[in-house]
Amino acid sequence: KTVPKYAILHSCPEESAAQLRMLEKGLVADHAEMVGNQPWSKDITPQEWCEGLSVGPDHSGTMTNPVDLTKNVISGKCINQFTLPLVETSSRTIVGYVHARRGGAKTRMTIAQLKVEETHTRQGLGGLLIRAAEDHSKGMGWECRTTSITVLKENDFGLVSEIVANDLQLERAIERICDKLSQCAPTAVAKSKIFIQKIGSVPMSLQVHEELAGHIAERMEDPEFEDSIRALLDKATCEGKNLEP
Repeated sequence: KTVPKYAILHSCPEESAAQLRMLEKGLVADHAEMVGNQPWSKDITPQEWCEGLSVGPDHSGTMTNPVDLTKNVISGKCINQFTLPLVETSSRTIVGYVHARRGGAKTRMTIAQLKVEETHTRQGLGGLLIRAAEDHSKGMGWECRTTSITVLKENDFGLVSEIVANDLQLERAIERICDKLSQCAPTAVAKSKIFIQKIGSVPMSLQVHEELAGHIAERMEDPEFEDSIRALLDKATCEGKNLEP
């Protein structure tokens, strides 16, 4: 089987704007599908989805065609934003892209959009696009010291997976997981709290790192803790589990 090869274009013909526009629409659809089971998703309009992802809607109430806007960006006419397409070289097909903007502080670059087609994922191409954007920004004379990426937050802890819309929902999701752990593994949680209190005011040192590694190893071998993780993975509520300290 031939391993596909890819190239990131730092300059792109305007004729590619239509392909990039289709990928932009795919990005919006991906996010809408990702949170389709969330109760708040039904209240979001297509235009709001587009605005949240910095994607121009097809009918924005302006005379400017979204494809024309994309042409302006990829042709280098916009000094504070750019788009770099990801091309699969054998087919010469655009299979992803990164769109970056320079922040108001001039020292921050924001990755506003990052998309790789599903058939080309899990190859590190997203990270490759971000690094290419950072290099490209330097070539444009941007003096950005930090890079941020704007995405929907997904708190996938290896325990449960739940998509949240903002920091408050993320905080509440973490609290729910902590509550479930306390119910399922009260002894393990109590021991961890005691350990945290013990090292909380102690400066970091090799000894502290060794003690922390030992505590983690002990928890990983704890049958109570192992059972609780399995329960959470199975989306159990721990009700009825007889786990006494």
